[in-house]
Amino acid sequence: MGLTSGTDNDQFYRWEESLDWGDNIGNWVDILNGPNGNDPTMATEGFVACEGYAINYITTDKTLSLSGVPYTSNQSINITRTTNSTSIGNNLVGNPFCSTIAANSNADANSFLSTNSDVLDATYSGIYAWNEQASYQGNRDDYTTISNSDAAKYIEAGQGFIVCAKNSGSTSLPFNTNMRKHGTATFYKNSEQEEVSRFYMSVENDEGLYNEILIAFIEGMANGLDISYDVGKLKGNPDIALYSVLVEDNGSDFIHQALPPLSGNITEVKIGLDINQAGNYTFKIKELENFDKIITIK
Repeated sequence: MGLTSGTDNDQFYRWEESLDWGDNIGNWVDILNGPNGNDPTMATEGFVACEGYAINYITTDKTLSLSGVPYTSNQSINITRTTNSTSIGNNLVGNPFCSTIAANSNADANSFLSTNSDVLDATYSGIYAWNEQASYQGNRDDYTTISNSDAAKYIEAGQGFIVCAKNSGSTSLPFNTNMRKHGTATFYKNSEQEEVSRFYMSVENDEGLYNEILIAFIEGMANGLDISYDVGKLKGNPDIALYSVLVEDNGSDFIHQALPPLSGNITEVKIGLDINQAGNYTFKIKELENFDKIITIK
């Protein structure tokens, strides 16, 4: 693969939400080096279909090569929700196919979220991919979140991401071949998609510490929880977390919130900000899509 095994060298992890080890339930398992740097499991277990992996290069960026037979049939993996886990319900999975798959309903009716809404936690029924910035400066390192409130989004081949299981114990999470779809990283739109009014709000301080949220106005949505459209905030950056609260508050913080279409009435959405650094923070409307010119956001 191009990784260097051994103590103090590269590390190659899978996440086990239910693993009871080292006085913790929920642990990272270094399958390249093992817990002591000399007990690898990669040689015996190989790559597991639909498993997500995290790689830590000790010294420099690397280009890795993978080989094997592509998956061309439906695949699945068991996800778990374990009481007292250090990250309850959170499972690291990955796109097993050699093509992009539709992440949300705007990308395709047979999307990952549409297929799996019944097995994902109601509040965290979204896709969370870690987005680390160059040089690991930490200012913008956080989870990128995908929901059905987004424009069309796709999951790249081999992309790992976190999902949150709804049911206690073990549940099957399918990756079906009908999810496969040609995707693009840019905004994708066709005549079959309705125009949704949405905006992204960001906050940033003078040192570049940054976070953002999404508010969307969609036909059929309510002021309470709309599963897979309202998605809870997974707070990955310890120094900053911007979030909204549902109009009909359920006690959770959200990174994406969907509301009914604007009808001329005033809609108030409460915004929260957790910070660990004092200073000046600037709020901005980052993107504004499909709003009538008479609509004011303030």
